[in-house]
Amino acid sequence: LDGSNARQVAEGFADLSQDGTKLAYTTDVDEPLTILDLATGAAQTAGPAYMNPIWSPDGQRLAMQRLRLG
Repeated sequence: LDGSNARQVAEGFADLSQDGTKLAYTTDVDEPLTILDLATGAAQTAGPAYMNPIWSPDGQRLAMQRLRLG
């Protein structure tokens, strides 16, 4: 990879899966965590107020910190 086709897909808290196919991210502490499939562009949300996502070594699970707001 030389970065010539680079594009910004997220800012904030993010982690790339071990195989490089999925990006878990959140842009703010009160926004839902999103899992983005980088091949298809499909996104799914994991629920409100999660941050600091970290993929398991096998890429099958995602650990995250949940915030209690308010």
